[in-house]
Amino acid sequence: MESREYFETLSLEEIRSFVDNEVEESLYLEFKTVNHPNKEHQQHDYKNLSKCLSGFANSNGGLIVWGIYAKQNDKGNDVAKELRPISELTKLSNKFKKYENQAVTPTIIGVEHKKVFESETDDKGYLVTYIPASTLSPHMANSAGNYYYKRSGDNFYRCEHFDIMDMVTRESRSILHLAPIEFYVTNANRFAGNSQRSYNLEAIFAIRNTGRATAKNIRLELNYGPRFIIMIHGLDGNGIKAMKEIPSATHSKVYHSESHVFIHPDSELEVDKIQYSNFQNEGQITEGFILKYKLQAENSMPVKGEIQITNVELKKVFNNYIMLLSKSKNDYMNG
Repeated sequence: MESREYFETLSLEEIRSFVDNEVEESLYLEFKTVNHPNKEHQQHDYKNLSKCLSGFANSNGGLIVWGIYAKQNDKGNDVAKELRPISELTKLSNKFKKYENQAVTPTIIGVEHKKVFESETDDKGYLVTYIPASTLSPHMANSAGNYYYKRSGDNFYRCEHFDIMDMVTRESRSILHLAPIEFYVTNANRFAGNSQRSYNLEAIFAIRNTGRATAKNIRLELNYGPRFIIMIHGLDGNGIKAMKEIPSATHSKVYHSESHVFIHPDSELEVDKIQYSNFQNEGQITEGFILKYKLQAENSMPVKGEIQITNVELKKVFNNYIMLLSKSKNDYMNG
């Protein structure tokens, strides 16, 4: 199981089993205790976070489970020995989220923290941190001596010059995700025999490349709600689409780029349009927008993601449009 998938499924029972079974730390798994909420010694927690972020990101990624004491066994391996649940867990999670961008240089994209409660009422439990392998390495640990670290076996080690040069010169990758989606309002046709106008909410979705390498041979899979449709006329109204559509199930789309399509670093490729169609007032905007996607490309790690926009936010877009329309009309009548 990949670290990302393991992070999503890791439960309280699994964390307890680490100690029950004296699970060893590994290339992808690290156990840590914290001084939090003791403010006098919180710098030690930041140092550990900084070192782990650098070490895992510069290697193959991994997980940290905060709130487990590890100790060497008879074979010299660090194993989970004792559960030490963290008080004020939410506060620690928020502190780590805020600090992670300062902890390493450059910032690591895709770090996530998950709270696993022993008691949600008491805000007590364990924090799990997921650190992906980075294509932007080397990452320096700003709070751990300004050194670069890597993971080897169940330990982090300080990088030598040749380690750093290897990371700098190794083949870079593209990093893909869907860009934020912004809906706008367009007029639809009047209903036959009805003077009230209908409207559409439309949005363009685009793939963004934040990596160092050009993305090619790109595949995008989408799943979206039944109230939304992909517009058959494409981006320009003439059926032109940036990527080739592959037949797929209802409320889903699959796109694949042809050989002449690339996404260069720090750029975007507009793919297609999606629409919430034919409504007459805000009361008919009954569903929010949920778009789940998978992205793959040559020399790029597969990515899963989700974009959500509530129906309250969609109604706000529509109401702002109506207000501007009314203001323009009044200005015209009074002008």
